[in-house]
Amino acid sequence: MRQQLARLDRVVEDDAAAALAREDLGRFDCIVAADVLEHLVDPWGALRRAAALLEPGGTVVISLPNVRFFETFWHLAVRGRWPLREQGIFDSTHLRWFTLRDARGLAEQAGLRVAEVRPLIRVRPGGSRFDRAFGWLGSTPLRELFAFQYLLRCEK
Repeated sequence: MRQQLARLDRVVEDDAAAALAREDLGRFDCIVAADVLEHLVDPWGALRRAAALLEPGGTVVISLPNVRFFETFWHLAVRGRWPLREQGIFDSTHLRWFTLRDARGLAEQAGLRVAEVRPLIRVRPGGSRFDRAFGWLGSTPLRELFAFQYLLRCEK
C-alpha cells in the first residue's frame, strides 16, 4: 500500500459529513477514510459522494474495524452481551459494523474497485507482544477471525 507522493497540493481535514456537503471541495487524487465510516449514519452515501470527487484513476484508502474478530463471538456466546468499549472494534460511538465482505460491498457500491486488502492481525483485542508471532494466521482460513481491522486500497 505504500506509494510515494511527489507532493500534496491540498489537504482537507474536517468532519466527514460536513466536508462532503461542501460544494467547494474540488477534485482529489486520494481520499483517506481512516476509522471514520463506521461512525457515520450513512457510510454508503458518504463513500459514494467521496468517490464522485476522485479524479479518474484516483485512490481511496479505507480503514475499518472487523466485527468478525473472534472477540465478538466470545462476548456474544460466553458473556451473552454486545461488548462496548472506549475504543477499538466495540467503540461505543460506532453506528455501523463491517466484516470484510461488508467492507468490499461498501467500496463497490460507491463505484470503487478494491485493489488491495491488508488485514491487521491480532491475537489479543488490545494488541500484544504475540501479535507478530501469530501473523501467520493472516494466511490461514482463520484470518477473518483474527483480523482486528482491514485496510482497503480502492481505485476509481
